[in-house]
Amino acid sequence: MHLTKEFREQHKEIKLLCKHLIECSVEQHIALNASYVHKIQKDLERLLSLHLRLEDNSLYPVLRENKSQLIRETSLRLQKEFSPCADWHNTYQEKYSTQERIQSSPRAYVQDTQRIVQQIQKRIDTEEDELYVLLR
Repeated sequence: MHLTKEFREQHKEIKLLCKHLIECSVEQHIALNASYVHKIQKDLERLLSLHLRLEDNSLYPVLRENKSQLIRETSLRLQKEFSPCADWHNTYQEKYSTQERIQSSPRAYVQDTQRIVQQIQKRIDTEEDELYVLLR
């Protein structure tokens, strides 16, 4: 539990920001206040980027050396499965790097936001349900 405590806390914060981003990612809201939507998106970007770096560069390498074969195999499988996650998120952030870009394609922004949030939530849920439970 101690190994994953900080990551679990970050997961809660990330999920909360994802929920908030989805709530304000509607075309009418974007038309009225794209700067606010962009702010929430940037807040998520900062937290998620830090979190992914810590998990991918610190947690997963430690788990690959764990004495439990199940933990080693699970961490390797999940790291391989979710290795594109950071790239997907970076592509999304580049595509919508300004509020003007968000406003210029609100329908695409809403669809892309829903897709990226689903990917983020899938990674978090899978890590917590399949990996973190092994570390208790």
